[in-house]
Amino acid sequence: MIRDTIYRDIILEHARNPKNTGRLEKPGLTASVHNPLCGDELELSLALTGEIIHDCRTIVRGCSICQASASIMSEMIINKTLKEALITGDIFDDILHKNKEDVP
Repeated sequence: MIRDTIYRDIILEHARNPKNTGRLEKPGLTASVHNPLCGDELELSLALTGEIIHDCRTIVRGCSICQASASIMSEMIINKTLKEALITGDIFDDILHKNKEDVP
């Protein structure tokens, strides 16, 4: 129960005060995604030095969970290599799927 409250508080904080919002002027890499089921949209721009992400900005048009997720992700990948960022995403996916299997 305490863990759920901590997670909820973190998500609410990021939804209310998202980090790293906006668009980089001259990004080294950009991506856009759209979820047709709910309408959420995410625009991601990264500033790179070689393979290292030294800045990340997001523009989100969507729900609070989408906003919080983008904010958390942006903080997690700064100062990581592109490969480390992809691995971080894979680990996150694995955790979500594991938790989904644990729910009756």
